[in-house]
Amino acid sequence: MSRRTGRFAAIGAAVIVFALSLLFTARLRFTEDIAVALPDNDSVVRDYLTVVTGFGAMDALYVDIAAADAAAADIGGADAEALAVAAADALHEHLLTIPLVESVRYRTDRRDFLDAMEVLASHRSRLMSGEQLAALEERLTPEAIARSLASARRTLTEPSGVVLRDQIRRDPFWMDAMVLSSLKDFGRELGGGESTDGRLWSRDGRHILVSVRPGFPNTDTQKGERLLADLDRAREAALAAVPPMSVRITCIGGHRAALMNATQVKRDVRKTMLAASLGVLLLGVLFFRHRLFVILVFLPAAFGTAFSTGLCGLVHPDISAISVGFGAVLIGITVDYGVHILYPLDSPETARLDPRTWARSMLLPLAAAATTTMGGLLSLQASSAPGQRALGVLASVGILGAVLFAVLVLPHCVPRTRKEPGAALLPLAALWPAFLRWRDRGPGRVGVVLAGALILILVGLPRVRFEDDLAALDYQTAGYRDEMEAFEQTWGRSDLTAVLTRGASLDEALEQNERVFAGLNELRRQGLVESVLSISPFLPSPRMQEGNRDRWEAFWSEERRAAVREEMRKGSALGFSADAFEPFVRSLDEDPPPLTLSDLEDTGLNEVLSRLIAEADGEVLVLTPVTLAERAASGEGLERVSAALPGASLLTRRRFSERFGQIVRSDTRKLALVAMGVLLACLYALLGAWELALAAIVPVVLSVLSTLATLGLLGVPVNAVSSVFVVFVLGIGLDYSVILVSSAIASLRGQDMPPATTLGSVLMCALTTIAGFISMAFAEHPALLSVGLTGAAGISWSLLYGVLVAPLLVGKLLPAGGDPRAPSLKTFGGALWVYGVLFVMGVVYLAVLRPCLRLRYWHDAEARRRFARRYLHLMAATVVRFLPYLGSRRVYVDADAEALRKPGVLVSNHNSGSDIMMLLALPTEMVMVVKPWVWNAPLMGRLVRSAGYVCPAPGEPESFLRDAANALSRGVCVVVFPEGTRSSDGRMQRFHKGAFELACRTGSDVIPVLLTDTRSCLARNAAWIGDHHCIVRVLPRVTPQTFDYAGGARALGREVKGRLLAQQDEDRRLSQAGPAFRRNVRALYRYRGACAERHVAWRLRFDPLCRCIDDMVPGDAAVLDIGCGYGLLSNILARRSPRRRIAAIDADERKIAVAASTVSPSQSVRFCHADPLECPLPESDVVLLVDALRGRPPEDRRRVIARAAAALRDNGRVVFRDLDGPRFLRHPLAALTRWLCALAGGRNGHTRDRRCARNSCVQAFADAGLMPWEEQPAVGNGSDGTTVFVKRTPRHAT
Repeated sequence: MSRRTGRFAAIGAAVIVFALSLLFTARLRFTEDIAVALPDNDSVVRDYLTVVTGFGAMDALYVDIAAADAAAADIGGADAEALAVAAADALHEHLLTIPLVESVRYRTDRRDFLDAMEVLASHRSRLMSGEQLAALEERLTPEAIARSLASARRTLTEPSGVVLRDQIRRDPFWMDAMVLSSLKDFGRELGGGESTDGRLWSRDGRHILVSVRPGFPNTDTQKGERLLADLDRAREAALAAVPPMSVRITCIGGHRAALMNATQVKRDVRKTMLAASLGVLLLGVLFFRHRLFVILVFLPAAFGTAFSTGLCGLVHPDISAISVGFGAVLIGITVDYGVHILYPLDSPETARLDPRTWARSMLLPLAAAATTTMGGLLSLQASSAPGQRALGVLASVGILGAVLFAVLVLPHCVPRTRKEPGAALLPLAALWPAFLRWRDRGPGRVGVVLAGALILILVGLPRVRFEDDLAALDYQTAGYRDEMEAFEQTWGRSDLTAVLTRGASLDEALEQNERVFAGLNELRRQGLVESVLSISPFLPSPRMQEGNRDRWEAFWSEERRAAVREEMRKGSALGFSADAFEPFVRSLDEDPPPLTLSDLEDTGLNEVLSRLIAEADGEVLVLTPVTLAERAASGEGLERVSAALPGASLLTRRRFSERFGQIVRSDTRKLALVAMGVLLACLYALLGAWELALAAIVPVVLSVLSTLATLGLLGVPVNAVSSVFVVFVLGIGLDYSVILVSSAIASLRGQDMPPATTLGSVLMCALTTIAGFISMAFAEHPALLSVGLTGAAGISWSLLYGVLVAPLLVGKLLPAGGDPRAPSLKTFGGALWVYGVLFVMGVVYLAVLRPCLRLRYWHDAEARRRFARRYLHLMAATVVRFLPYLGSRRVYVDADAEALRKPGVLVSNHNSGSDIMMLLALPTEMVMVVKPWVWNAPLMGRLVRSAGYVCPAPGEPESFLRDAANALSRGVCVVVFPEGTRSSDGRMQRFHKGAFELACRTGSDVIPVLLTDTRSCLARNAAWIGDHHCIVRVLPRVTPQTFDYAGGARALGREVKGRLLAQQDEDRRLSQAGPAFRRNVRALYRYRGACAERHVAWRLRFDPLCRCIDDMVPGDAAVLDIGCGYGLLSNILARRSPRRRIAAIDADERKIAVAASTVSPSQSVRFCHADPLECPLPESDVVLLVDALRGRPPEDRRRVIARAAAALRDNGRVVFRDLDGPRFLRHPLAALTRWLCALAGGRNGHTRDRRCARNSCVQAFADAGLMPWEEQPAVGNGSDGTTVFVKRTPRHAT
């Protein structure tokens, strides 16, 4: 496919996907259910929402008709209350005509309650409880019966007697009143009203309440909008029926609040997205030189946003309006990917890059950035709020679409030939160098900034508040808020306090409700509950009704009936006939069927029951409103009430708020931990090292803490919606850290991007994201406003910490002191152990032992010095012996106490700061010559002074000789590093004569000590402990008997240095073996890229050639490594013998750049990017052709072999290995190793592996004049064959 065809195909595909996305976006249905912001896995919150939604608490509308003050309203002599009634009547008539209204409660028909009373009275035998029967028994004594008959006589003589005549004949003892007593509290709907003339009036008699129940939930805002429009027309009609200003009508309720929220969210979405777009546009105008880029930068954002909403419309059309409200933030995030592509193309330093080539090179970095952001957002799936989970998916899909567009389509939109524009209005590339100079001038300045941030965190973090009031997430206009306050003042605040019971069926739920009712009655007797509104007394379960019936029959035994009948006959004295109470006697034998819910459907209790019994999720729910005593409303009292109601849920607004606040706090912590875990895993997979992952995530963690502290200081609470900022800050802020960390280690990975360009790109990305968050500050909905404020603060902190902390941390991970190895968590842990041991033991000496020594040896200073010297030996021996590094060794050769018994001048080479500990661990008493900075150190300085160490005074060599001679005269060895300082490259430097002058003057022996590989333990200017195989060898003494001291100090110095150098090569080869050597070789590639690290790790572990190559190559040979790849074999050879001179070439520029970064200045290794078929090859003793011919056609293989042979000196050798099909396939482990190494980056970049036949390669070597010299069965046993070919001169050909 041609470039032009590919361009149109990419743009055309993007246009089609974008159009389809817009088409599916039109299917979205916005929901304004606040429940999406609430956890759905908590029983308290779930039960509270069940009551609010399942029982219709949020689905009712309440209309308040208020009579105006007669003095304020011009109503003449009209009665204000009468006008209110007239308006209410007119409103009621119009409400009944609205199709969306299911029912209207305005006037209570007394006949409905009489019907209910008749039904309940007819079931008295099934409704009277044991307690009521006990109370009835007290009414059936002879005296009580006489009083009841007298009372009935008086009642019948009154005017109401005619109405009550039949009731008295049927129930002279008022048993029905006992049954109906539980209904007395169900006559009112709100606590502040009283029922008069069937209407519900306020206590002041000036307000009438009308309850409207729509036939749909309040989440259906489309119907809600039509309903409220109809209600407004009904209100206007009602007001028209009375004089102006005489009546005020207000309406509150869930439908109005939901519609108000929905309208405001949609308005805020339009406003914030416009603000975000304008903000990004302004930033583009300021920072881009090419004006076309200002438009192009929006394309990934537009595509990503449309892609996410379109996919949502296709899969799940119902979406929370609050989630859509994050669209402005999504624009700010997705614009970043366009910035990463376009900003380098616009920067003067990199403007000549080809857009498509640059996009291909940015594929992995952008994939890494998108992966971390998506990983952080997808961690929202751990949230307990469904709205947050949906938001995570929505934003992740948008980011995926944006990054795909930025990499695959956006480069095709950039013209290949671009005119050179003028300077940008705000050239970031010109501003960043000054900042870099300020940052890199010293860590102290960054430390001051970090110290200030730490103080901010410590002060502000304890002040963080978590919002536990759900109403804070609800939008209300000022007018509606005033109406709500006035309504609550009139009718009281309807705080929900209830007990919820549930069952698989109505009977089971009623039985559970009866147990709860019994518990509530007990709590009422204890004074914890003031009132209970339960349906249990008038709607018991069938089992309870059967029990009541049995108790009824047992109560009305024949004896009791006879006794009551006998007493009632005495009523004839009061004028009652003999059969006056015959209906009562007959009612005792009535056996009505069990009372059911359907028996009460057509009575006045139907509406009460509909609000206390509901079905949800296949269960039957029963609600029991209660009033708690003040001491039981919170704390321990509330827990006592809850514990007394097993199997039921106690619901209170305070308990819900407390639990909601706990969930917000725990969710914030949980999301932060989950996001950090996910992001750490992503970072490790992308960066290939835990150390780099931590360096990238630490700035983001600091930004989260700083953001919380900022909110705490400003008094802004964290709510259920704004808690998602934790994930946004972690995910988005991590992008900046990843890019900055990658830029900091770019030189190790063979990349080259100007720091100013990288920082400019990061700054612009951060500003566009901040613009997205700040745009939400224009929102009036509290949920969107809170997220905007917290997100903007979080990204600002992320940017600050990213440019300050991330480079500082990465700088500690980079190689230092000429050692190409990079530190790791293990090496830092080892350093912490070493310094910790030294610090603790030093403090113990100074704080405990030194004062004791002063008391014990107050008169003997030499005894105190001797103890200090031995204590220093103990410290060093502890560090050397117990260093917790498996595989690392510290070997002492000829260093027994007998060899060091006689004092002398102990001289040693000086490679590392660890040399001091290595020497102090020798089994002899010694003093050491130290520098002034050690002598004056706060902790160790006091120790070395106490031990009598020697610190030469500047310009006074005689003082050093005098003090050292005194030590020798006391039988103590004197330790001197004649080089004067640590070697910068590992080579032994010039020896100064001071130590040898001391030996010559005092006639003391010189004890040479050779330290090998101590630089691997502690490199110069490094603060970490590496893997090592240190050898401390005590050489034979140089005495006046074995060497003539008359030659002077310099001759003695040359002699000692010569002995050390003679042993150095042997000890070096001994030290460069074993696990520590392999770990050090692997450390050369640390942070050089995941592919390089894994490739080297697999080869060091499984490739036998890595262990045998040193035996194949002479220690002083000139080596040519063709196809060196990452330079592994070259590094092994160079580290095993520094006398080797190695030239390595490879056609892969990236691998050569990585290999070049692994060489120390002291090594004679040169890596070159070149093609072995074209570049000149240096004359060599050994040529390595290891896996170098793979993927090349046969002719090129023969040419490479011929050129290698031509570069080979006489009697030189070629170490050759390449694929050998038959033998290779016989070894499964070798096949697996080959595949893993190739998978980790071991291939040479060719499209396929062509297996070359072994015989053809042997023939090619023969044609080039080389003959096989030896097979290496230990190297190629069952795997790739390794053969050493030798180039013979004609006289050696035989």
